[in-house]
Amino acid sequence: MFGKFTYLFYTLSITLPLIIITWFYYWPILKKAIKLISLLVILLTIYGSIMMTVALRVKAWSYSTDKILEIRLLGVAIEDTIWWALILTLIISCAIVMIKKQDHKEPILKRS
Repeated sequence: MFGKFTYLFYTLSITLPLIIITWFYYWPILKKAIKLISLLVILLTIYGSIMMTVALRVKAWSYSTDKILEIRLLGVAIEDTIWWALILTLIISCAIVMIKKQDHKEPILKRS
């Protein structure tokens, strides 16, 4: 549908709105954890990219070269590295919010 930008388009269009909404709504909680979130995202993105490389080598799956940019980082399509970073940002951010809310026995959808 979007040629070589297909994977990147879907990755960005699915993850970015959720990240933006989460960070906008829970900014008071998340701003205090930016360093932790960044560290975890970097470390786990590297790990995830290494695991993607292994999966590609054992042919657990493959890329459709007409749907990716064919730019590689750590042997993996750059779109996968971006996917890991964005998904991890969302998951880790949500986990931090949930833990903070649980610690204070607050409803999840109430701002701090």
